Amino acid sequence: MCHDESDGDLSFAALWRRAAAWSVDVVLFAGALFGIVAVTDMQRPLGLACRLLRSGPASNTPAVLPQLVRGGVVFSLVVLLGGFAAWVLYRVVCTGRWGRTLGKCLFGIQVARLEDPSTPPGLRRAAIRWVLPPLAGAIPLPGSGLLPYLMAVRNHRRQGGHDQAARTVVVRRRIKQVKHKQAVQK
Repeated sequence: MCHDESDGDLSFAALWRRAAAWSVDVVLFAGALFGIVAVTDMQRPLGLACRLLRSGPASNTPAVLPQLVRGGVVFSLVVLLGGFAAWVLYRVVCTGRWGRTLGKCLFGIQVARLEDPSTPPGLRRAAIRWVLPPLAGAIPLPGSGLLPYLMAVRNHRRQGGHDQAARTVVVRRRIKQVKHKQAVQK
């Protein structure tokens, strides 16, 4: 089991914390998306789209498009694509501006610039961190999307390939308790 490691004043986040934080974010977003699917009754249109895809290319003619629109398939796909876009924006913007998503907050970790661990990475670096694992997953080998994450196992700073490319680290942030009198004075 990997524990948090320290490099002077800097404490690098353990891999289990990173995985748990990511899992929390996925569960939150998946729950929201499934809730939207249930509320908007998108199960039938998505089932229709799956049946049409399984029926083969011969049945996919221009005459099928009105059936898809009437069946709500186009609306369902737009909602799902919107959900995907929201997921990307959530991950990139929260990580870029604050270094944290809700999952990272829960587990007390934060993404920071390698050269200045007291600052969040910024949007460009957060986008690089987000896009690298899916790009690696496009390599036609089983498990290739996990390679950037697995690189963190052998790195003394616990940097995955996506962290190395973006020049970021994931660090522990302990929340300092402020006494009431100090908070009022500030």
